[in-house]
Amino acid sequence: MGFFDRLSGKDVTEKIEEYSEVYGQILLGMHEKLESMEKDLVRYKDITSEVNAVRLFEENRIKLVHEIQSLQEQLHHSIHNLETALQTVSQDYQKSMKALQIEVKTLDERTNILQNDYVTLQIEFHERESDWQNKIKKRDIYSLTGFSILICLTLLALWRSW
Repeated sequence: MGFFDRLSGKDVTEKIEEYSEVYGQILLGMHEKLESMEKDLVRYKDITSEVNAVRLFEENRIKLVHEIQSLQEQLHHSIHNLETALQTVSQDYQKSMKALQIEVKTLDERTNILQNDYVTLQIEFHERESDWQNKIKKRDIYSLTGFSILICLTLLALWRSW
């Protein structure tokens, strides 16, 4: 690099070209790096969205698990209450059936007594009816006999008065 090259600007031109080439490569490298970083940023945003979705999904899953556990506890409690109520109803049913059997037995006994009383009353009625019929026949006979005697006495009195 001589004096002449300095005056002519060749030296400056070469330096500018050299720096331009170096800075061009640097800028090109920086541009490629920026594009790579933009792609990484887009991927990061996508991954962040997916992570947030997974986190939200996990939170909802945990809530659902807690709700299912709560429902299972409520169901267990309800089943226990239902079993207790069923036992109570079964015991009440058995007591009612025993009481009903006793009532049916009592009604059967009373029905037998009433049937026996009815038969006895029918027999007594027929006996009394027969007695009354006999008494009525005797009265009729007495009435006829008395009437006959009265007629005879009247005729006798009439005959004497003649």
